Amino acid sequence: MTARPLDPSEIYYEVVDRSWPMNAFGWLEVDGVHDAETLDRAWRDLTAQVPVMRTRLERTGPREAHFVLDDDLPPAPVRCYDSLPEALADQTHRRFDPEDAQVRCSAVVGADATTLLLTAQHAALDGRPLAQLSLLLAGLLAGEDVGDHPLTRPTEPLSAHVLPERDWSARRGEMLALARAVRDEEEYVAHGKPPAWHDPSLDRDRDVQYAVLDLTPEESAALLAWSKEAGATVQGALTVALLHTVAELTPGLTRIPFSTTVDLRARAAPSAAERVGQAAAVVMASFDVTEEPAALARRASAEVRRRVDRGEAELFVALSGVDKLPVGEASDQVVRRWMEAATPTVNLSNVGRVTGEPATVRRLGMALAPTPNQVLFAAATTFRGRASFTLAVDRNRVEIDLDTLTRTLHGCLTGLGGEAP
Repeated sequence: MTARPLDPSEIYYEVVDRSWPMNAFGWLEVDGVHDAETLDRAWRDLTAQVPVMRTRLERTGPREAHFVLDDDLPPAPVRCYDSLPEALADQTHRRFDPEDAQVRCSAVVGADATTLLLTAQHAALDGRPLAQLSLLLAGLLAGEDVGDHPLTRPTEPLSAHVLPERDWSARRGEMLALARAVRDEEEYVAHGKPPAWHDPSLDRDRDVQYAVLDLTPEESAALLAWSKEAGATVQGALTVALLHTVAELTPGLTRIPFSTTVDLRARAAPSAAERVGQAAAVVMASFDVTEEPAALARRASAEVRRRVDRGEAELFVALSGVDKLPVGEASDQVVRRWMEAATPTVNLSNVGRVTGEPATVRRLGMALAPTPNQVLFAAATTFRGRASFTLAVDRNRVEIDLDTLTRTLHGCLTGLGGEAP
């Protein structure tokens, strides 16, 4: 067995998981009906080839935790469900035992297709490697050899690939100055107002509901064309659609707090791209939704770039001291204070364009459950020209019906694609 210490960003997800399970999801739909025996066999084969699937979390003290690669760790059997939203909702509440493998598989067997859902403890994996794992499993079901994929090597911590000029551990003064500058800006997240239909109370039980929204290839192409004509990124266009959705459901709301998941691999050495399992972080801002849509899309595109480039995504890890917390009751109280102090945001995780084989894959998506300080969590992927959105809300914390939210978002997305910037 081999072991390595957890990185600060990995410890963050571990400590939050003690209060709210932090499970990350990757799902895809493949041609054909695969029975439980076939799925279990492919899952065991993939586990044997991919080290991160044989990894458990071992905490040997309040300030000491490791990922342990254990070749004798058996995979959990594949669990079957009647629908993808049902599978996502149930897996949200199934916290990983640290002694078990930190990735598991579920399936929904339909009339002519099978949906595969991979669930991982977020400390171990984020969206991008989960997407690749999903494609590897689909490849095994299609009879392909997946042995030369980078995931057949153990994952490494992000800190092993941080460039010296971006090493937050050596730049605390600079990071403190950045934190002060962020608070003085008009777009500071706390200058926005969350929708009144969200209650961030920490003491309610969690009841997360999911919906999947697929754009047609034509709708996806129209949205891409609109973002290009507007001089914005797809991220900017998606931000506008999501903000307009919340505004349409909240008359009178103008400046909305917003957060978006970013990939710290982009800030590290290129070697991080294929070796790091968890590198997800968040940048936050607030946007005036009364601004003209194309201008708002450009502003959102530029803001995310600017905030990532100047190191905002690293601020929390750099200044929170999460890697020095004694994990237990003390860390639980700190997590509560983080959540209580945070401005509730509308969250977008745009994984972007995902490529890969086999040809049997029809569609692909990512998902994550919102924490109490997130109004909703929208994860977007584009696969073979088709955009898919997995939406998640906590029914015990929002008053808006998820079907209404999904229809409104669809209207905002297609409305952008159907108008000239």
